[in-house]
Amino acid sequence: MKRTFLAVAIVLVLSVVFTGCTRKNQSAADYFPVSKNLYWEYEGIGNEFAGGRVDTEFIEGNRVQLAQNNGGTVVAKVFEVSDEGVKLVNSIEESYYRINYLAKEPAQERYYLKSPLKEKASWQDGDTTWTIESLEEKVKVPAGEFTCIKVVGKSGDSVVERYFAKGVGLVKQKFVFNDNVVEENLSKFGDAEKDNCLPEKELAIYYPSKNVDKLLEDRVVEKFKTGETLAERITELLKDEKYRVLSKNT
Repeated sequence: MKRTFLAVAIVLVLSVVFTGCTRKNQSAADYFPVSKNLYWEYEGIGNEFAGGRVDTEFIEGNRVQLAQNNGGTVVAKVFEVSDEGVKLVNSIEESYYRINYLAKEPAQERYYLKSPLKEKASWQDGDTTWTIESLEEKVKVPAGEFTCIKVVGKSGDSVVERYFAKGVGLVKQKFVFNDNVVEENLSKFGDAEKDNCLPEKELAIYYPSKNVDKLLEDRVVEKFKTGETLAERITELLKDEKYRVLSKNT
């Protein structure tokens, strides 16, 4: 009887241990949500261009384009999200015009998360070795407290830590190089349409007066949902009668 009890106890303990080391029935996609109008805001520490806001610009199939605005520039990042993992396939600097790059041929393949979601699982990205160090890392940031997958990338004297929460995405990012430390901590996230904070762009429209003796200017602020391009919006605005340059019969 005692032997039977001991055997059952050992089985239970082993079951708990192995369950705690692997995220069964969960994929990397669970930790990188893709949905229309999602946004994330981050507080930066250690650098004037750390932090900022990330918006979901375009979604097609298993690809999503995110716009990362750090106050100094905007970078469009295209990710492929699947059960296999989350990988960055394109990164376009100075992307201010909401151009859809989802169909662009991949220029890189950098995994942010890669299956299996298992402690000590690792993968190589050039000179950087990425390792899943924890599946249940408690992280406290301005947006709240989250249980995260901790991923660490090491290359020489550089270390990058990323923390992903299920259903939320990237909660915290930390860069360490020698004595320099830069952090980005999640402060707010959600549906930008529901939160009434869709990304905005101020546009200047120049058009001639009725007598064509001077140039007039209108400034308008336009809000954008996921899937809407700047070019299409400008085209719609210019259909207004007041901006017509040529007569209807021309």
